[in-house]
Amino acid sequence: MAPDATRLLVVLFTDVVGSTVGRSLLGDEVADQAMRTQDDALRAVVHEHGGTYVKNLGDGLLAWFPGASMAVDAAIGLQRAATGLSGLAGLLPVRVGLSVGDVLVQSDSDVFGTPVVEASRLCAQARSGQILCSATLRTLVGTRSLVAFADVGSLALKGLPEPLPTLSIDWLHGYENAAWLVVHESDAARYIDLTPRG
Repeated sequence: MAPDATRLLVVLFTDVVGSTVGRSLLGDEVADQAMRTQDDALRAVVHEHGGTYVKNLGDGLLAWFPGASMAVDAAIGLQRAATGLSGLAGLLPVRVGLSVGDVLVQSDSDVFGTPVVEASRLCAQARSGQILCSATLRTLVGTRSLVAFADVGSLALKGLPEPLPTLSIDWLHGYENAAWLVVHESDAARYIDLTPRG
């Protein structure tokens, strides 16, 4: 890839919710191993869906995709992979943010631009187990995906001049092996219970 090339891409961020609290409870060695296990699994999902894994962010990852529907499918795959892991790695709740637009891609695949900021801020706004995306991404997906989107309104995101029209992506629908997510918003760690359905 040519250095400093501008491309239309979908940018994806993930973040482990309550990672600092979890680290204090588990200890560094155990937490590091759980995070590595999760990162390996999520990296594999990115590649399986045609994405580029850019880097590990310590408690999350940055990736990008050349297509809207493949990015949405990857985001769903990331959530399902995260909850499907065994041991402590499967108890690390993940949130995801997605946005799309022209970004500057460097020779090392790192990306810069407003869509990168939007995806990062959406990830930070998401709850445990939630995927948030820009309305522009939903428009580009069109009928290429049967995934259900829900309007969450326009969110005021740090560093952006105007609120961003945002939707959430339903990744639990049709996923029979998914654990039911119960979000504890009042908890400092904002953790999730993984309580089997039925």
